[in-house]
Formats: sequence, C-alpha cells, structure tokens
Amino acid sequence: MALLGHPTATVCGSVIHERTEEGGIQREYRLKAAFIYRICQYVTLPSTNLPPRSKTYVIGLVGPDPYGAALDALAGKKSSGGRVVQIQRYRSARSIGRCQVLIISPRLSDADLRSALKKAHAMKALTISDRSKFAAAGGMIALAIRKKKLRFDVNLKAAKKSGITVSARLLRLADTVIRAKESH
Repeated sequence: MALLGHPTATVCGSVIHERTEEGGIQREYRLKAAFIYRICQYVTLPSTNLPPRSKTYVIGLVGPDPYGAALDALAGKKSSGGRVVQIQRYRSARSIGRCQVLIISPRLSDADLRSALKKAHAMKALTISDRSKFAAAGGMIALAIRKKKLRFDVNLKAAKKSGITVSARLLRLADTVIRAKESH
C-alpha cells in the first residue's frame, strides 16, 4: 500500500542504478538522506528528547560518513515540528552528543554499534542505518536496497522501548516490522 502523492512513497519506490559506479553510490546516499528526512515526519519522539525551548532538530551520524554532501543538504530544512535541522558528525560512539536522530554508519565497529545503540536509547533518539541486520541488532529503522529499490524495515519493539511512536502510515510501507511479543 502506497501513500499516493506523498513524498515518502516516492522515495521508497526510487530505483537505484548500478551501485558499483561512484555516481550510483552518491545517488544511493542522496536518496537515503532524503528518505531519512521524510522518516522524521512520521515518527514522534518523546518530549524528553525535544526540549521545548530548542529551535533545532539534530540529525547525527556516527562513524565513517558515506553520506557526505547529501546529508549536509538537509541542514537548514524544517522538521515536522518547525525546528531547524542541524547535522552533527561523531567519530565514535564515545563522542555522540544530544540528537533526535542518530544515523549509524554501516562501517562502524560492532563494539561501537552496541555502545551507540545504548546511548541513543538512553537519550530517546531514533536510530537509522543501512548496516546489515540493523533492525535485528536493536536498531529502529534499517534501510536496504532490494531489487534495486530503497526499502526499509522497522523495529517497532526498539522504538517503543525508547518511547518513540512510528506512524501507521510508515509501518504500512515497511517490508518488515519487528513487534514486541504480546503477553497473555
């Protein structure tokens, strides 16, 4: 089911051309950056992560940066709450500062991944990565190229654990949704 006329549907259905070409990789990360911006419109962060007096919405990236200028292009745009998007880059999990969204580099070490997820959970930040098996490892939104299209999985269990609400519209577009087991 697609969101007709909605930018998220357009981004989800975007075709990725040959990833082996430098231009193809740049195009892939431009699409992923645009998609990350759109995802932010469909999640609600807990008030503890959005100080009422703050006028910024920080999107952080930890680890080696495959996005480059594509991520920088988001700076200055408005979030769904009218806050100005700022981009912050962190070399390691140890250096992560306050952010609303934390993008985790696919080249981050396993030890730093665990530490980054723990820090993001503590500050109630949305986590996104195109790292293999990211949702299964406790990340919230896992981006992937499938059949030359940008797709995603949602770990709703991890999002809820951090107090983050993911809209039903976004969940309908996800390939896979990991849900908490219901207790009887």
